[in-house]
Amino acid sequence: MTVSAAYLVGAREAGLLARYDELPFVAGEYEEPVRKELQWLVTYCDPALTRLPSWWSALPGLARAAVPRARSVVLRAPADAVPPAPWRRLVTYLRYDGVPASAGSGAGDCEVLPAVPAHDGPIRRWLTMALSAAAVSHGAPAGHTADPSFADTLLNSPGRLSFVAAQGGEAIGHATLLCDAEDEVTGRAHVELFDILVEAGDADRRNATGVLVAAAARHAADLGLPLFGNVVHTPAAEADPGEAVVTVLGGQGWRVDHVLWERPLFEPDSGGGVPSPGGEAAR
Repeated sequence: MTVSAAYLVGAREAGLLARYDELPFVAGEYEEPVRKELQWLVTYCDPALTRLPSWWSALPGLARAAVPRARSVVLRAPADAVPPAPWRRLVTYLRYDGVPASAGSGAGDCEVLPAVPAHDGPIRRWLTMALSAAAVSHGAPAGHTADPSFADTLLNSPGRLSFVAAQGGEAIGHATLLCDAEDEVTGRAHVELFDILVEAGDADRRNATGVLVAAAARHAADLGLPLFGNVVHTPAAEADPGEAVVTVLGGQGWRVDHVLWERPLFEPDSGGGVPSPGGEAAR
């Protein structure tokens, strides 16, 4: 990962740039907006740090010293970094260049159309469903509903473009893109596939998802930009379904760009009162 010089300058001016073993990293306090969880977020670290076992074990201590009330430490790492347990995948970011050779397969006819204002209601509901599911997968109570204002913010974003999949004249799903996205760490412009959701049976859902992804990739290619998407993992589950999704997408031409890894700073059953072990002082 090549970091933007402007990003490092801004981090230094904000007091967020630090060093471990003489190698730079950028970290600060962050409140996760859906779960309202306080984190110590490491948005960049020199790739050489991810190859140091001592770095991974030092992070909990560094996090507690910087943000004593933080519930977890979250770190952005290159695709090839694999930290030791109890670190767990939180989000995998994938990149697609070009246009899929196939627009999807399956039963039923499906038409993909650019969304119009009449589709805002269903798209708002689908976005809220996706945000709610992401929150539940990371510890929110079952039945949790995300604040609809998040969906409204996305709908009103100047760079937002949505496609809808229609079957029999009825919209059954959407793909919502943020076409003016930029990775602040690397400075790379891209199109972000923020969410894709289809309400249909298995075969029709696969077909509609395929044509929606193809439309999104085609739009990104027309802009001369890569398409980025992400897979939210379920760390608490015995079998994380996100791992299977990443594997399937890898077989379809997507490649992992970077990963957010998480380590809780408190034991899950402690009620927040008992810090989890680990963490040596920074050198």
